[in-house]
Amino acid sequence: MTLLLTARIAPELLYLETRWASLVSYGMTANLLKDVLPIGSTADASTIRRHLHKVAARHEADLGDEQPDGPDAGKGQPLPQAAVIVGVDGGYVRNWHDRKHNFEVVVGKSIAADRDDRYFGLVRSQDEQPGRQFRDVLRSQGLPVTQTVTMLTDGGDSVAGLVGEFSPGALHIID
Repeated sequence: MTLLLTARIAPELLYLETRWASLVSYGMTANLLKDVLPIGSTADASTIRRHLHKVAARHEADLGDEQPDGPDAGKGQPLPQAAVIVGVDGGYVRNWHDRKHNFEVVVGKSIAADRDDRYFGLVRSQDEQPGRQFRDVLRSQGLPVTQTVTMLTDGGDSVAGLVGEFSPGALHIID
């Protein structure tokens, strides 16, 4: 059995921890888990935070080191005629460990005709290749990464600066 489950935590519990911790605070997640599962005092905020960071690091590693798209990257792929509209916005969140500092979170939604909508997000100070997340969203919608998109932003400097990194040929519209 230890060959199959190499981690010290059941995959189901890890899923619940990371899913809930992405929606509410680590402390609230620990309290919720204690209320609904027979886990006693093993769930605390620092453990859940550590587990969430391990899952995030594993997810980042799965994305790999993507090379920027060159001029020949989309050759041979038919571009869909449907419009793709992407709304992007950012905001600052207080760093609870060092209350004097904030970090910027950027979130977006990609809407393509005849396709499911997709959401994405990143932390500007942590993600070295923000365009990688966006290209992964296009791929998940079955679109080529060279797809022409219309980006809607509020015109804020940091978010507007990301438009070129996300999609070099994007039409940028200030909402």
